[in-house]
Amino acid sequence: MPEPDDAKRRLSAKTRARLGWWLPPLLGLLAVGFQYAFDVPKAEMLQSPSAEEKKAHKAKKRAALRKKNRERRRAAQRWTGRSGEELASLRREWLTRPIEQEPRDQGFRRHHEAVLRSAVTHARAKALGDAEPPAIQIRPACHTIRCTLELCGPQQLVDDIGALLPEIEVEPKLAPVGPLFLELREVGLGEDTRARRRYHCRRWLLSFDRDNVQIRDLRLE
Repeated sequence: MPEPDDAKRRLSAKTRARLGWWLPPLLGLLAVGFQYAFDVPKAEMLQSPSAEEKKAHKAKKRAALRKKNRERRRAAQRWTGRSGEELASLRREWLTRPIEQEPRDQGFRRHHEAVLRSAVTHARAKALGDAEPPAIQIRPACHTIRCTLELCGPQQLVDDIGALLPEIEVEPKLAPVGPLFLELREVGLGEDTRARRRYHCRRWLLSFDRDNVQIRDLRLE
């Protein structure tokens, strides 16, 4: 049998070997603990937001996104007009071609379709006076420098509006008064049976005398 001193020496060697394996991880854990204790600020734990708070936050984000999209649409719809040289070049290129070949400028289209709707509203108001306005369909379609305008409604009213359209003028504050249209030529006449009523329809091809018409400047005496 081995001597007691030999057993103690062997046990001591095993213990040292085990300590050699476990000591570095233990020292690392102690270092992390000391670092956390000294560096992490002492503060109360924040509570998780409630369901109502989460819902309100999402609604606020959606409202901000809708506002941003509205601002983008308004910016895209602003129209300041093109230079005289560019407008003259576009007229030389497209006025003699069929309008179906003319490309669509979305800024021009949005702005001038609104101008045409307003022009028809002015003409309808003058044609009717104080009478109750009947239903009428206004269908503008604008491209780059020209538009088509189709009106469908009671025949007398459509004819009266058609007679008044050439009289509409533009009266800007810092520019001379002038006609709204450079060209206004009728290109179609027909019947519309929508909504179970027979409508009288007329269609015009038109271009504008100037490129920066504003709705507020339209006049019809």
